[in-house]
Amino acid sequence: MLLAVVGAGAFGREIMPYVQRATQKLGANHVKIVSVVEEQYLDSFSDAGVIGLAEFANIACPGEDKRFCIAIADSCARERISGFLESRYILPFDVISDEAVVYGSASIARGVVVCPYSVISAGSIIGKHFHSNFFSYVAHDCMIGDFVTFAPRVTCCGSVVIEDHAYIGAGAVIKQSGDSEVIVIGRGAVVGMGAVVTRSVAPNVTVVGNPARVV
Repeated sequence: MLLAVVGAGAFGREIMPYVQRATQKLGANHVKIVSVVEEQYLDSFSDAGVIGLAEFANIACPGEDKRFCIAIADSCARERISGFLESRYILPFDVISDEAVVYGSASIARGVVVCPYSVISAGSIIGKHFHSNFFSYVAHDCMIGDFVTFAPRVTCCGSVVIEDHAYIGAGAVIKQSGDSEVIVIGRGAVVGMGAVVTRSVAPNVTVVGNPARVV
């Protein structure tokens, strides 16, 4: 199998050990892992053995599986890159750390990266290419959209809906207030580091603080 880790920056380096363990856990033989970036960034990695995205896509692997995972925080880049590779029949590879806890009743789409000590709890639905960084928590019955990013130590309490491309900053807490209203974090919204969110957030806005307010 030829497996690309797309993104040769800090997060790509962080998840590399979990990528290696994930391939070992599958029992995949003769796995070659390559670091890949989009062509416009190649000059920044000229001495690191990194190859371009198109070069990876064009490598012939007769009789072998060819997969990719994306280690890039920018959700729009994740969508663009996954679309490019999947249009060439290259499938995503899930990276779920052995130190993460994923309940069997959770539904997880393809291409996720779930870092150590993350929890994805019962009945949650996780969209494609979701990133759950270290110590993040998705409680029961949450619905997480596509290309959503959780920075480290996010706490997302039960029955929250987070739409596509939302970014939840480090240490943020999302939890309903005393009433039973479901919290919805809108598409493309940004929840700032350490914010405490107790109400829904509109699409494409940024909220910060405790309680969280639009800035």
